[in-house]
Amino acid sequence: MQEKRVIKLREGIVRTLIYFDLFKYPLNFEEILNYAPIAPINEDDLISELELMGKSGEIHSDGNFYSIRPLSSLADRRIKGNNVAEKTMPKAYRMSRKIAGFPFVRSVMLSGSISKGYMADDGDVDFFVLTEPGRLWLARTFLMLYKKLFLLNSHKYFCVNYLITTDQLEIPDKNLFTATEVVTLIPTYRADLYEQFQAANKWAREFYPAYTIQPTNGAILIEDGSIKNRLEKILNGKIGDKIESKCLKLTLKFWKRKFKHFDPETFELALRSNNSTSKHHPRNFQKNVMDSYNERCEEYAHLFEKKKDTVS
Repeated sequence: MQEKRVIKLREGIVRTLIYFDLFKYPLNFEEILNYAPIAPINEDDLISELELMGKSGEIHSDGNFYSIRPLSSLADRRIKGNNVAEKTMPKAYRMSRKIAGFPFVRSVMLSGSISKGYMADDGDVDFFVLTEPGRLWLARTFLMLYKKLFLLNSHKYFCVNYLITTDQLEIPDKNLFTATEVVTLIPTYRADLYEQFQAANKWAREFYPAYTIQPTNGAILIEDGSIKNRLEKILNGKIGDKIESKCLKLTLKFWKRKFKHFDPETFELALRSNNSTSKHHPRNFQKNVMDSYNERCEEYAHLFEKKKDTVS
């Protein structure tokens, strides 16, 4: 039984480090403890296995970070990105406040790299937005108009690439990539809806059983402004229904023309567009990451088997 636990722990360590290595991101001890796909983990056992795996060359460490490959400049890259994210966070919260003031926006969360505490110099601040049911595309249209007219189409601090409605909170794509995004979301507006979202996506804990959801004390709580309230009253009836339908149809038509090289399955995964979802991931990052992750795990498993055969 003890041997099985050790094998399971080692496999969990390797898989965790492989996943984050896809982003060139070494992990510290606490992160491995939280991200490992097994629970509970005894901290002393984890320390022991990390030391043994480091001595055998299965993993690499500089005393602060652990990686599946030699750290070289990865540690410095991570520290720099952590510092950039920390400096960017106040601006991300200010932008969250602006997004929260748009009609039919009900909750705002930080996603992407900044939600993991990292940001490259050329990175974007990604936002995950919950909207009023039946008004997602109106909300998105207002947000996109603001970006084009007032931010000159810059998405550096305003990348709103995933919106869902408050009545359809469960994410349909259930894999390691989406689970990572779900558990690391940082609530910046309406903590109560963030908690509802996490409850609707408990499946993510199958991938991260030891991970605890983000604290909500940093989420801003603002009263809806008079302009937002007035626009919502005007657009809550049949006029709003017609504009909502038109916005969805025009966006879908534009994306299908622009991304005509996508087959239906790829389009659905990368650019899901329906009454309750607007997902704009044209690089199809999710599929690329999961394909690379599965390939790397297989490669590592083969190497591990060869090492065992050599030793025996």
